[in-house]
Amino acid sequence: MTANVLSRIFTIEIGDTPTLTFEAQNLREAQELCHEQWLKDDLAEAKSDGAPLWDGKAKLRARMALPDESALFVEANSGQPSDGLMLVYLVFENSPPLTRQKGPGILSGPVFGPDFRWSDFF
Repeated sequence: MTANVLSRIFTIEIGDTPTLTFEAQNLREAQELCHEQWLKDDLAEAKSDGAPLWDGKAKLRARMALPDESALFVEANSGQPSDGLMLVYLVFENSPPLTRQKGPGILSGPVFGPDFRWSDFF
């Protein structure tokens, strides 16, 4: 997690599907991420079961993360301090979990599904 203890964990939903979690200072800041072109591009390129995560039309909506979503974010982010933005995906992608660099200081985090466990990979 970032060094700021006042940040909170949020989830972006595509349509009604919780898709990724991240930290932000407040809901307004979280909602701003939904309008970032780099994120829209990434979501349109990323696939789950062969289909793009985002079709370019469905509404992107930020909300406070539910407890299980927050727990996944904390687990994925533990031991990985960052000054950038860590995105933890809540859906399976067509590849195993991985971390990708998405520009200066911005990290795109591991891709998770509902049955994900770090212990399965280590």
